[in-house]
Amino acid sequence: METQHFDWWALIGPVPLGAPAGIIAVPHDRARTLSGPWQVGPLNLRPGERLYREYRTLEPLQLAGVSEAETYPIIVEGDWADCRAAFPADHLQGQQSNERSALMALHRLCCLLALAWGEGWQVRTAPEDPERLPPQVPESWPRPPMAPSPAWSLDPDPQPLPSWIAPAWDLAAADEALASALTFWHQGLLLTSDFPSFALVALSGCIEALASCGAFQGLVEADDKPCGACGTRTGASRRFWSTVGLVADEDEVRRLRRDWDAYGRRSAVAHGRTTHGVETAFGSVFLLRYRPPAAGEPARFEIDDADPSQVFMLGVLPAVGNVTAQLLYKALGAGAP
Repeated sequence: METQHFDWWALIGPVPLGAPAGIIAVPHDRARTLSGPWQVGPLNLRPGERLYREYRTLEPLQLAGVSEAETYPIIVEGDWADCRAAFPADHLQGQQSNERSALMALHRLCCLLALAWGEGWQVRTAPEDPERLPPQVPESWPRPPMAPSPAWSLDPDPQPLPSWIAPAWDLAAADEALASALTFWHQGLLLTSDFPSFALVALSGCIEALASCGAFQGLVEADDKPCGACGTRTGASRRFWSTVGLVADEDEVRRLRRDWDAYGRRSAVAHGRTTHGVETAFGSVFLLRYRPPAAGEPARFEIDDADPSQVFMLGVLPAVGNVTAQLLYKALGAGAP
């Protein structure tokens, strides 16, 4: 059987994210690998078939130390013409237009995989000419002298591409608001570890974009007329909470709105009033509160309510992130995350 020729190939995979407060804010499954070839939109996916090991410094906790990250990148292949048709970049010329279109396609794919698997998927190798460099996962980094003892080995865990991803691609292609919401959610995920306050702004932007998407037409309070000077619409907070209510029950909405003032916190960051996470105390490690056993309940650790940054990063932000993910799943017809 003749092997199909593609104009370009690229690598995508989870990026190692930091843990400046001593917590893993975005988890990673280091054994997951793609089970076989798949097609999504104009893109063809296949497993990279090689473990990639890299290292990240432990800053700000310790610049001299490193953590180990293991991933199984995916090889993505495509044709320039197909990507230009899906993502026109007519404002650019020649090969720059080709590459911009392909990268926009790769971005959408990374957003969908990140949503499906709850990891920070991103482009790891931009489009390459297969005649110049054959498609392959590179060799892992050499182990630095300050690296910890190697983590226990895990056998690869081949997993299929979730069945809803290919149809979701088409839905995003047909709905600009939904595509924008995916991008904002993805940026919020990548910002969560190191820039949590700005992650809240991005996640809130996702919710505001979803308020206008086709899947929620008629379910969210209608937009008021925009200002003729700046385009701003009034009633943004009302639409925000109306959209949240599509997936959150009354108790969840009450906690997010009254107890945690999630939208007010978002506005405080967006308008330059304050940040809520570890931005102003980068490197401060969270110490959870120990609750001893009592009244038949086991001992446990829980969020220290006396630490506002801890409440925000371990309570508010994950709750908003969960709502945005549920909304995206609903809009994309993907079922429960």
